[in-house]
Amino acid sequence: MKSLKPILLLSAVLFAAACSKDTLPNELAQNGVYDSPRNDGAKGQNTFYDFCLKNFDFNKDGSITKAELESVTVLDCSSQGLANLDGLEYFTSLDTLRCAKNRLKELDLSHNNKLRFLDCSDNYLEKLDVSATIISTLYCSPMNDEKGNNLLKYLFIYRGQSIEGVTYAKDAFKEKRIPDETKIVSVPSSKDGDTDTD
Repeated sequence: MKSLKPILLLSAVLFAAACSKDTLPNELAQNGVYDSPRNDGAKGQNTFYDFCLKNFDFNKDGSITKAELESVTVLDCSSQGLANLDGLEYFTSLDTLRCAKNRLKELDLSHNNKLRFLDCSDNYLEKLDVSATIISTLYCSPMNDEKGNNLLKYLFIYRGQSIEGVTYAKDAFKEKRIPDETKIVSVPSSKDGDTDTD
């Protein structure tokens, strides 16, 4: 009987090549490393990985590279029925994010420090942390449950961050940028001291 060692070794080499640090292949997506969960309770539910593969596989080779995602400055995935945006951390050059009218309960922007514009309205976020960004325009209202109760309890900003119509001049804007009851919490930057609350 022939040994299986050469076959197993070849398989391992091929898998390692497919999972190089410069490529985000479907295999990684299906294992949850990059893709949103495929068993999120909605049969046939679109995933963020599927959206990215359709829109950001610029060379049409069937996979998404980090270089492709790092080149994206504007991302509009509104009204896609997305349960999460797992993999958003790869969009390190992102300036504008529109993800309104989805089913998002969490939004991690900790790697998107170039982000200036965010519209995450009509989702199910209970807290939103934009303290790692340089956001100057933010829309996150309404954030209501099916009964119209406010879900967005806290908005975290870095100390001194000014967001038009949110952290200053709220009365000057007729449009509601954030729910009225949402508490704005200032967190320190790396040079500041303790966290405080506005």
